[in-house]
Amino acid sequence: MARKKRGLSGTELGKLLGVSHTAVSKWETGEYQNPRIDTLTRIADALNICLQWLITGQGQMERDKSLDAMRAAYESKRPEIKRAEKHTRPFHKSAQAVKEFREKASMEARDLAQRIRLIRRELGLSQAELADKLDVDASLISRWEKGDRAPDKLQLAALSRALEVHAQWLVTGEGEAFMTEHEVLVEKLKAGELSGDFQPARLRWIPNLGTVPGGYPYAPSVVPQHSTPVSADVMRHPRAFSLTVRGNSMAPAIVDGDEVACEPFDGRFLPPGATVIAMVAGETTLKSYFKKGNQHLLVSTNGTVQPIPLREDDYIVARVLLVIKKP
Repeated sequence: MARKKRGLSGTELGKLLGVSHTAVSKWETGEYQNPRIDTLTRIADALNICLQWLITGQGQMERDKSLDAMRAAYESKRPEIKRAEKHTRPFHKSAQAVKEFREKASMEARDLAQRIRLIRRELGLSQAELADKLDVDASLISRWEKGDRAPDKLQLAALSRALEVHAQWLVTGEGEAFMTEHEVLVEKLKAGELSGDFQPARLRWIPNLGTVPGGYPYAPSVVPQHSTPVSADVMRHPRAFSLTVRGNSMAPAIVDGDEVACEPFDGRFLPPGATVIAMVAGETTLKSYFKKGNQHLLVSTNGTVQPIPLREDDYIVARVLLVIKKP
């Protein structure tokens, strides 16, 4: 309905999302019944519609035009953001595309120089454009990519932010290559790169209440450990909080040491596949939620833990809206 109203074909929408037209067709026919929340968010952004309407069918379909106008005005003041958005960032592509990039990196990028060149090309940037982002001469980028010279510590940090990749991956090739949007925001705030035009209201601090197991349930720590910066546009609930994950049953999306930003569950709509914090027999666990017939199940991503059925005294405590990757 929304796609047709925007005058887009399934192929055109698929290109905007970095997926095949077949995936779009299966979403629309209901063959794929549980797209992830980040996928739903991208669909809502591509069609410029309200996420709540897309998920529940409730409320208005059209977004508030005043908010869109504010967003457009903000972006017009930051041409570098608009330029970067011309290129689809690899972690916004399909899981298959990210897998192919990892394989390509493992074969073609065996040192720092090769990784700088690979990621620059992946993002569609010329050496001159990357140099402009870093406020350096393009000849320096060329020397880095040839291996004639290595960036110093400050240059490496700036390069990491400009390319939105982890410095550890650039140097060693180990770990996840791409930062999450949350990590990019925090790093740029630390470096003072979002001063001036940046709107402070976009960021808020929520308490970290301790740990939650990614495996079998156990009693959590509930003493506030620290405060975590998150997007105020996403985490709007006044009692939002974060938890540090212990265990790897939700890998690779969520691994030991990651933080999950949550909002209390209000008992209303919960889409299949949503990541939740559940109380099971008086103890907490982090799992994906699914409903099979009349049975409500908590499922691990990697299959190391058997699905846990929710019984009469069990309940969903909170829903995870953001994953904050460990440094």
